[in-house]
Amino acid sequence: MPPTRYAATRRRCDALAAAAAVALAALLFARPSAAPGSSSHRRDQSGLVWLEGGGQDAWRVLSRGRECCAFEQRIRGGGGPPLHRHPASVETFEVLHGMMAWKVEGAQGQAAAGQRLVVPAGAAHSFRNAGAPDEELYVRFTVQPCGAAVSFFENLAGVSADAGGRGRVPLLQRLLLYSAHGVELAGLPRPLWRVAVALAAPLARAAGFAASYPAYGSAGGKEEGGGGPARGDGVLHCAANAQ
Repeated sequence: MPPTRYAATRRRCDALAAAAAVALAALLFARPSAAPGSSSHRRDQSGLVWLEGGGQDAWRVLSRGRECCAFEQRIRGGGGPPLHRHPASVETFEVLHGMMAWKVEGAQGQAAAGQRLVVPAGAAHSFRNAGAPDEELYVRFTVQPCGAAVSFFENLAGVSADAGGRGRVPLLQRLLLYSAHGVELAGLPRPLWRVAVALAAPLARAAGFAASYPAYGSAGGKEEGGGGPARGDGVLHCAANAQ
């Protein structure tokens, strides 16, 4: 290759490498411009706090307790969480409005209003709004035992709102938030996930990220010390003596 052509190719490669480094740094370390908690809470007519996620997602805490907690989630057209698992908790979903497409450990299907889906502890799962682009999906779900679920959704909503949507939350922040609250991203094999978390957590804290932020606490939902999910009134909730 002639020297001049080699030099031009080298400059292009250097420019591409620099651009890739800047993009990677932005992905890993970019911080939301808004102050924590500035835009993530909205109280509805029932007095419950909606945790707005800055895009397709919103959650509200219906009840919180050690053995069971209940939530409602709104997902706009096409939205939904990535494939993930909760190693220590069972989730039970009920569709309130719309159509939910789901995947659980390789199986898949759809659930309409009034139908339920139980996800065993440790099962890789995801779900999304399968309706029209302008249609919203509403689901109610319980987490048993509750663990850190309330803190997880409060902080997920907060960092998503301040970043302008869940997909814009820096990768290091997402890894730290998920791992600290006992949630695993199932797109990676478990050994790889553990390695990724072990490497990312110290970097995330060094960059100024936290696993949770007091400003995102909603104080929403009533305290319930009850057992598992029940639907004695026709709608899924936590009940003290559920069998």
